Amino acid sequence: MRRLYTLVNDNSAARDMRRELTTLGLDREYIHTISSLPSHRSPATFEQTSDVRNSQIRGVLTGAVTGFCGGFVVASTIGVLGAAIVPMSLGTVLGAALGLSFGTIVGASEPHPIMKKFERELDQGRVLVAADVPDEFNDSVVSLLRHRATDGAVRERTLTGVEKVA
Repeated sequence: MRRLYTLVNDNSAARDMRRELTTLGLDREYIHTISSLPSHRSPATFEQTSDVRNSQIRGVLTGAVTGFCGGFVVASTIGVLGAAIVPMSLGTVLGAALGLSFGTIVGASEPHPIMKKFERELDQGRVLVAADVPDEFNDSVVSLLRHRATDGAVRERTLTGVEKVA
């Protein structure tokens, strides 16, 4: 499954695109719209518009490593390296829990990387349509999105950012 993005001019164009995508057989729950305008049908969720998930992952990893190192320091300070597993384990778990908490707080206030990329267009009143597309619908959905897009471009999120598909 791929997540494809495209921009349309307004809410009515987004509704038309949603209708056409469901006519192609795409399930409604896989089509999301993001707009800075007043809410409309099936807007994107908080998780899709904020960077909370990525921040949680970074927080857990950073906290776990920091907690592990802290547990190692405690174990070496006490002088019982044979029993180091207990403080290191506790430090890892507590660090991961704190990292999750702080990552959630930070990520909730940050826009999603996709939102950052399209911020100027969204502020101009355009609507971002995101579709989670199974492989069997890929070609027909890409051609529909390209035909309906404001700029004629269909983008996909990759590991290095957002890149044009067509």
